[in-house]
Amino acid sequence: MKNVKGIRDIILSSKLNGLRVPNLKGHVKVTLHNCRTGKNEVSEGDNIVTNAIRDLFALNYLGGIDYDKLTPLFAKWFGGVLCYDAAHTIDPDNYFPQSGHNLVAHAGDTAPATAAIIAQDLTRGMPLNVTKRNGEIAMTWEWGSEQGNGYIRGVSLTHADTGNAGLGNTSDAFQNFQPFSNISGLPNIDTYRGSAEEIHAMYDEEHSLSFYIGEPGDYQSSYADRTSTKITVNISRLAFFKAGLYDTLSPNTEYNSQFRRTFTVDTSINFFMQPAFWFDYENKYLWVFTNITGYGTYREYSYSNSEVKYAVIDCTTGTLRTSGTITNLETDFAPVCAKYHEYNDDRSPAYNTIPFDGRTIYLPTGPNQNNMFYYGQIPVTGWRKIDITNQADQTYMPMNTTITYLRPGVIGGSLVVGDGVVGIGSASYKSGTILTYNTGTLGYSFSSYNRLSSFVFPLSNYQSASRARYILANKMVNTTLYNPEDEIHKTTAKAMQIEYTLTEVGDES
Repeated sequence: MKNVKGIRDIILSSKLNGLRVPNLKGHVKVTLHNCRTGKNEVSEGDNIVTNAIRDLFALNYLGGIDYDKLTPLFAKWFGGVLCYDAAHTIDPDNYFPQSGHNLVAHAGDTAPATAAIIAQDLTRGMPLNVTKRNGEIAMTWEWGSEQGNGYIRGVSLTHADTGNAGLGNTSDAFQNFQPFSNISGLPNIDTYRGSAEEIHAMYDEEHSLSFYIGEPGDYQSSYADRTSTKITVNISRLAFFKAGLYDTLSPNTEYNSQFRRTFTVDTSINFFMQPAFWFDYENKYLWVFTNITGYGTYREYSYSNSEVKYAVIDCTTGTLRTSGTITNLETDFAPVCAKYHEYNDDRSPAYNTIPFDGRTIYLPTGPNQNNMFYYGQIPVTGWRKIDITNQADQTYMPMNTTITYLRPGVIGGSLVVGDGVVGIGSASYKSGTILTYNTGTLGYSFSSYNRLSSFVFPLSNYQSASRARYILANKMVNTTLYNPEDEIHKTTAKAMQIEYTLTEVGDES
């Protein structure tokens, strides 16, 4: 497939929050070397730079980006390379990996140290050199005869760490790979269970959203187990991107106590703990999910492994929009929400965000057993991907190893990316974590679920403490797009080198 003509191959310069994103032009040269004949096959051409970096700089939640964590751009966000078996759709906004694009080869800024490490992932190559000239960077990677074999129809630059790890496999490199990068310079904040100032989602540019089961004040007044069919929602002022006269970069208790909008909706669903959730930013719909069916006096929570109930709350009107059930064709759902237990006298809720896009949902799977809620350490064996509009369309994505705790996640194209787990196709893989799961913090709220980055807030603390807030950026992204004129066939008879040159160019008039 040939590159689409007429699409400019540079990213327009944009001044974002005081920094100017450079105009970049890229050139790709792929060389196959036949070790037996000495013959070289060369494919080269210009690429486009996607809008990933522009959007990364633009999503400056609470003005909290630490630009030192984003730069130098070439070494971090352009420091790895991904080769796919399918051609890209050449669109600068098409920067997430797409369904049907399988990874043939990848490399980053670190060479595999031993033959054993190479054998763990034969798609991985190694860096050769980086040449720096004024306003230009040339990066070269190579793959030996046994590495990176297959048909290559699309090539992209990516984050250096993603280049090293790939998009999902069982190698040590991937299991140590953190799929999110913390790019925040925000100060810590004092948090405590039951605070109406908790942040579950970004409602709009100057408001946050939080919720809890029960009537107004129930969450704050008692930490004992409770059952309710009601959800109370708070819409509070917070200067995500727009500041007014009273706004701060932290939840403002004094102002919000006077002007917070609070409403309560009866869902007719029995909630035995805080439900899992997803917030539809565009439509202002709060989706809540539960499969908890009861509890005893100490840890004996029961749940359905075949059904998850949901309700959709219209936060503009403060009314229930719809409700329903998601049915598992198997019987392997894990609990979708959890609760922290500290003996018998201290029970704190733990919120869980569900990777969802309004149609496709990723629900955790696990062993069919109850009594697994102590410290919220639910065993998770994978995801079940379900189209809620056609629930016969289900894909099981088993993990290569069981993990504990429910992990918040986002959707990025064909990938579901969680803290400590990545799902691709019909499989899920353990990865490294960037957040801390312990008896003090059991949950994190991702303010934006299907964007390149999110503001992330710690939740469900059993004691008052100063805790970190984050802006987490998804590293699993294509920062450039290139389709060779003709497909490239890498075989065991050939070694391969890819040279990628990025050049800063002047503004277009």
